[in-house]
Formats: sequence, structure tokens, C-alpha cells
Amino acid sequence: MFGQSLLSGAFGSAFDPTENFSTVIYTGDDTARAITTGFKPDLVWIKSRTNAASYSLYDSIRGADQWMPSNGTNADTSAPYSLTSFDANGFSLGTDSGQWGVNESPYNYVSWSWKAGGVAVSNTDGSTTSQVSANTAAGFSIIEYTGAGVLNPGHGLGAAPDLIIVKGASAVEDWYVYNSINGTGGYLSFTRNDDGSGAGRDSWLTNVNQFSAVTSTTFTTSITGGSLTYIAYCFTSIAGYSKVSTYAGNGSTLAVTGLGFQPRMVIYKETTSTGNWFIFDAVRGGGKRLIPNSNTTESDWGTGGGLQSFDSDGFTVKDDGSGSYESNASGETYLYIAFA
Repeated sequence: MFGQSLLSGAFGSAFDPTENFSTVIYTGDDTARAITTGFKPDLVWIKSRTNAASYSLYDSIRGADQWMPSNGTNADTSAPYSLTSFDANGFSLGTDSGQWGVNESPYNYVSWSWKAGGVAVSNTDGSTTSQVSANTAAGFSIIEYTGAGVLNPGHGLGAAPDLIIVKGASAVEDWYVYNSINGTGGYLSFTRNDDGSGAGRDSWLTNVNQFSAVTSTTFTTSITGGSLTYIAYCFTSIAGYSKVSTYAGNGSTLAVTGLGFQPRMVIYKETTSTGNWFIFDAVRGGGKRLIPNSNTTESDWGTGGGLQSFDSDGFTVKDDGSGSYESNASGETYLYIAFA
């Protein structure tokens, strides 16, 4: 079964993936309610599967009722009737059905939740003081920091992050994404293309100001000369639980192996050519794609393309041949992050 094993790794004690990451599907009912994840989450990401609405991101540092979309540049926004609290065993939803509605009847939803460190603490590892909620066993931290120009906040993981997702939360600003495979001095994005289209589909873009250094304690980046408050989600690969890596497309069907676990969620994006981001999870099942850089509804590739199966040591992808929703195009490289 998915995620039922207990891991004993470098951190010594048994580690249960299901107490650190969860996927839950539910149907909106316009009534205040609780959603059970099995732990108290610090990051919740929600998307309507059947309504063309934005993705909703909530984290425990900004506060439960503070909303931002992954597919938009909106500033951190108060949404008091959407996600209302992070609970001991999940999170609670309100009754709002507007722009950031996450419980609207009769739409179907999916939520992905991660556990960080709970209460944030001040971190002075870098030259930019940050507030950090870190779960080192799970390789995940949420950080908030403020400043202008070149900033150097601490991330609290004790190991260099393999994936960093950053947004200026206090203003209309793009999302910037670092990965350790492409390395420093560049970025991917959910919302920003070099041509200004904001589609978030570009390949890896070289920029010496973006993620110029990433270490076991801090990262350095420069997004704008104006002073902003930023939010960052940092992940480092943990054996048996999570992995950030790449695969080379072969234009057909490909089994991606070597993860060391059976994934319950996989996010991937083509990095050598333009292409969407894709999210697949084992609860919704293979073939059912969501696109976090777009508000489009869930669509079903079926056996025609996309991620086909969650395997014991990886996952299988298939090229659909369309040229527009590629998952395995020949000669292209794909970045992925997977969770057990």
C-alpha cells in the first residue's frame, strides 16, 4: 500500500511518510467543515478539479486565512472564509465560494498537505534574518523574510535544498523556482516567461541574480530592488520519502526508476524546452493531470499520455505525441519532485 512503511534513516527515529504528506479529495458543500490529513499541516495546496478556478496556497507562517495562487501573481490576500485553521489532524474550511473558494458545491477538489515545523522561529544563519518553520526529518521548511535587492535568508534544513519555490508575498510578483539539477544562476517559474507572457511554461532561464548561491544553511537571490516580504517553500530529498531529480524523455513509454520508494505524488516539468508543469497523485490516479501554472480543470489523459502508473521504485510516463502537453518527448529533460 502507498506510504505505509516506516523509514529509519539518517535522522535515527522511525519516520512515517503519511504523517508528513497527504493527498485528500473531497466535494465542496458550502458548509464549514474539517478535512482530515492525519497530521497538523503547515502548507496546504488546494485545486478545484471540476471548476476553472485558481490554485490556493495556505501556510502556517502567513496564517490559515491568507491566500495566494500558484498560477497567479496575486499578493498575499485575506480570505477569512476559505481555509480557516490548521488543525491537529488536518485543516478546516469555511463557506466562501468567491475567487478563493475551496469548498463550493458541487465542485470536486484535491488538497495536498505538508508538515513543516509548526511555530516559526527566528533564523540568523544568513545576512537576511528569516522566520523559519522547518521539518528537517521530512526535508521541508517554510521561510518568510523581508528586504530589497540581494537577500540571503537561512532556510533551517541543515542540508542544501534541492527545490526552492519563492514569491514576493507582499506585492503582485512572480513565482521563482530553483532546482539543484540545473543549479545556481537561473530559475523556472509558475507565472513568468522571458517574453512577459506570464504563462510559466519557459525552459530553465539563466539569470545570474536568481539563486546565485544555495548552501546547507542559506540561499542568495535578488528578485527586485523594492522592499518586499517573501515566502519560500524549501525541499531537500530524503531517502525513502522524497526525491528531486530528472529523467530523459524517449518519445515513447518510460519507466523512471531509482526513487527508492513508491511515490504518492509526482510534479514534473520539461526544462530544456517550453512546457507546462504537471501534478499527478495516486489518490486521483494515473493519467489525471492538473497544471499548477494554469487554472484549467483536471483532465484525463487515460492511457494516451502523461504519468501512467505509480510503481514500486518510481513511475511510468508516456509521450502523447501532441507537442503541447509533453511528458516524455524524445531528447528533452524533465525535472521532477516525488513524495512517498
